[in-house]
Amino acid sequence: LEGRLWCELRGFWDVKGDFMGGPFVSYTTVDTENNRVFTLDCYVYAPDLNKPRKRNYVRGVEHLLYTVTFPDQKQAKDQDGTADNE
Repeated sequence: LEGRLWCELRGFWDVKGDFMGGPFVSYTTVDTENNRVFTLDCYVYAPDLNKPRKRNYVRGVEHLLYTVTFPDQKQAKDQDGTADNE
């Protein structure tokens, strides 16, 4: 993802006392140039599906993560009209 170093976390979530749960994927990176932290989370609601179907759903939402782009801070400020005039 844009040549950044990412921390990946995978697991399963559930709700105690209710019939909800499923797999999740989370990616986090630090943007030291602009002093920001980005975390992208993808959760699948699949409490009763078999493993191959859950895997396919996770792969589908995980594919969305690979399409994410991040504007740099200067570009974002220029669009807001708050950029410093240098």
